[in-house]
Amino acid sequence: MTDINSMYDSNAEDYDGLIRKLVPGYDFFMTISPVLAGNPKTLLDVGCGTGNTAAALRRLHKDAEITCVDSSEKMLNIAKTKVDAKFIQSRSEDFTPETTYDCITSIMALQNIQTRPERENVYKTIYNSLNSPGVYITADMVKGENETTESLYMHMWRQYMLANIPADDVDNQWIPLHKEKDVTYKISEQMVMLYDAGFRSIDIINKNINFVIMACYK
Repeated sequence: MTDINSMYDSNAEDYDGLIRKLVPGYDFFMTISPVLAGNPKTLLDVGCGTGNTAAALRRLHKDAEITCVDSSEKMLNIAKTKVDAKFIQSRSEDFTPETTYDCITSIMALQNIQTRPERENVYKTIYNSLNSPGVYITADMVKGENETTESLYMHMWRQYMLANIPADDVDNQWIPLHKEKDVTYKISEQMVMLYDAGFRSIDIINKNINFVIMACYK
């Protein structure tokens, strides 16, 4: 099995160009997240990667205190060149904040969590780490609500990648890697987990093929 940390470390230098070729709507996630954040004084970015979300948040919220968490040392080193923030190396499922935040984000960061109990625990930790009122902004890969839509999503996603990446890479690298390392849920399943964590209101902001961004309010 591919080690997730090793995979992200090996792709760190190419991540910013690659993520847009793999994730439809990624730039929209970067544009809308700072707006959804409201007027926060404190921000936490879980699974910050190379710092794209944190940098977008910083551009709009210049005086906010930002904390970035990621398991990949190489990703964090790149993020440090983009944004003034506090950086912590940790897996999302192992991280327990020492304080609370006005806004927490996880943009394309939780699909590598391997079990549902771990995902549920991360959602509960995020909820408990939010101030009230507070907002959690999450963008994630989702599964179709039934076999028909799941098959359609996979076909459409493959077509999207083929427009950006050679077919050999799509079929022999990225789709197999997705099947090996990504654990995805239906939107309905994600919303159950989020409501069970305590969130009072959840809104689907945008959905592009099998990628969705949601705002969850405490």
